[in-house]
Formats: sequence, structure tokens, C-alpha cells
Amino acid sequence: MLKNIVRWVYKQSKSVISGKDIIYVSKPRKRISKVVHKGQCVSAGSESEVMESLLQRLEKKDVFYDIGANFGRYSCLIGKVNPSTQVFAFEPNPEAADFLRENLRWNRVNADVVECALSNCNGEISLNLQEGAERARIQADSGSTSDSVTVRMTTLDNLLERKSLPPPSVLKIDVEGAELKAIEGMEMTLKGEDLRLLYCEVHPY
Repeated sequence: MLKNIVRWVYKQSKSVISGKDIIYVSKPRKRISKVVHKGQCVSAGSESEVMESLLQRLEKKDVFYDIGANFGRYSCLIGKVNPSTQVFAFEPNPEAADFLRENLRWNRVNADVVECALSNCNGEISLNLQEGAERARIQADSGSTSDSVTVRMTTLDNLLERKSLPPPSVLKIDVEGAELKAIEGMEMTLKGEDLRLLYCEVHPY
């Protein structure tokens, strides 16, 4: 508890001193990493160009879906810099979802966490956790192992058909190799008038 308080005080003081919005994202067993935003310049390693593009093209009333939110780097950034944007963070891995919620709290970002895997059908699926929470991916076979966890799976079209969520205007997809199945499950969403931007990271496997 004391460690979290010290971190919070440190973060707030750094933000005041630097005159920047500092978005902090914690990863398990690692030191706090940060994404710094000033104007349209974002420091985020290999994904900085995508983040810069998002910030430049995002509109105040957008509904942003962070599919494969992981620990919340994109959700925290968008929610912090553009607080009027509705943010929905999709993360099926329970461990990563816990860190995601904590990071959203730390950054005082109002976002909804949807704990399920988006695919092309409804049911359950196994996530392979062999490479850790940050690299969890859908297993090729559906059987569970000691390095896997079973999670809820649904299509984005099904969620929107039930009207449990507002339709997205901006989509970011990073699902560790399951991009095609996720896209197949959002056919009607992609045809909708609301959607205007789609960012998708493609994995070779």
C-alpha cells in the first residue's frame, strides 16, 4: 500500500515538474514504464507512429475500442489525453485484465474493461500463457494445459447486436495472431456507418 502511495506521489510530481501528461503503465515484475505525450509527440518505442497517428486523428466524441488492451498502454494514453473519448478495453487474460484496471485507476482514466476474447464464434477458448501475460495468445487447439487459461469468447457483432456497447468509431486490434478470426467476427461492425478508423497489428504466425 505504501509503495503504491509513493508511486502515485512521484507520478504527480513528475507531471507537474515536466509540464507534460505522463501516462504510466505497470507490468508484472518490472519497473514502471511510461508513455510521454506533449503536443503530438509520443514516446512509445516501436509503436510511437501508431500512437501519434491515433492522437492526430482522434475526435472528441469518438468511441475507441482497444481490442487486445493488455496492460492498457493505448487505453491509458487515449483516456488521459482525450478524456471525452469513450474507451472500451478488451482483454481476455484475467492477469493482464487486473493490471489493466490498476493502470486505468493510476492514470485516473474512465474506461470500461471487457474481459473476453473477440473471435469469429461464441463460446470458450484457451489462452496460451507460456510466454507470460503480455504475450498470451489463443491456442491452436482448444485443449487446456498447465500453461493455459480458459476464457469467454464472443464476436464483436454479437456484443453490438445485444446493444450492450455503443458502436465503435475507432478500432485498434492487437491480438497476437488471432487478427483474422477477430475481424471475421466483426463483419457487420466494419460495414457500419460509425466506424471510420481501424488500426490492426498483423502477426506472421
